[in-house]
Amino acid sequence: MATESSDAEVETDGTVERPAFRGCVFCYGAEMTYYGARKLSSRLTSKSE
Repeated sequence: MATESSDAEVETDGTVERPAFRGCVFCYGAEMTYYGARKLSSRLTSKSE
């Protein structure tokens, strides 16, 4: 099984990039869920500062 890395990476300015679609709907759905969680987390932490 190949190792997978998340495409939703945090940039140096603190933004989270949206993952690229690579053809697997199930994988993309999981990556979008992770992306949404990271984006929500970054918004919540930036509001508390």
